[in-house]
Amino acid sequence: MITNINELLDLYNRSFPNLQTDEKNFIEHLMLNDGSIVFEHREYDILAGYSVINDDGILLLCVDESYRNKGIGTELLRISENHIKKSFDKISLGLSRNTYLLCGVPMSDNYDYHTFFMRRGYLEKWVCFDMVIDLSKYNRIPELDNKDDNIIIRPHRNDRVDIEKIVIFGDTVDKWGQYYKEASDVIVAEFKGEIVGAIIMDPDNCMFPLSLKGAGTIACLGVLKEYREHGIGMKLCQEAFSRLKDAGCKTCHIGYTWLDWWYGKLGAVKYINYWIAEKTIID
Repeated sequence: MITNINELLDLYNRSFPNLQTDEKNFIEHLMLNDGSIVFEHREYDILAGYSVINDDGILLLCVDESYRNKGIGTELLRISENHIKKSFDKISLGLSRNTYLLCGVPMSDNYDYHTFFMRRGYLEKWVCFDMVIDLSKYNRIPELDNKDDNIIIRPHRNDRVDIEKIVIFGDTVDKWGQYYKEASDVIVAEFKGEIVGAIIMDPDNCMFPLSLKGAGTIACLGVLKEYREHGIGMKLCQEAFSRLKDAGCKTCHIGYTWLDWWYGKLGAVKYINYWIAEKTIID
């Protein structure tokens, strides 16, 4: 068990001011007590930097601003890579096969950390981003919704039949069955008894609650392929936004997406970009 959580969290929050999180999210999403490994660099017992690795991924690499440009980040990266390459031939940044807190390397006007990794052999796979929508200004746009009265939008029921349906649906869409099953609040779209769409919403558990105060979140918005492009996803999303607003949320955080044009129809804007990259190990 990792005992110096507060030190690690404090350095993380100072390093990423737009992505500040709390202890619960920090521990859970970095799996700090569930298999992840932390490598630290200390200067006279002061935590100058650290990295967190999990399976094939470097989930996080932080160096205190006053200790940067001294080779600490390079050394932490080397140690992390050497450990990962014992079992894997590729290294991912920001996320592993199991989890992520930052799904890639954050990019903003204040920092461009991705250049550090580019110089050390990491190649871009793609770029995604987090988005936010100001719920105080949000009003439903009915013309974007699906108009078929046979499509029923309802809360997911926590009974055996509905759980089986949501797991089958989720695994068909994108291997999300377990996420839907474990979520406390899921809205589904149903057609003739079949779940054809779903979205997770949570008014109390935004990934970055210290930066996005009063924010709720949505996740895993999915629609079966044969039912797409008919406004079902939009209707689910608008239902989630409306419920979050009714629950008192000021903002909705939309994580790990590339659909800026789609969410933009409802007034969402980009919050931060992530550089998704990996490195192939060549001995």
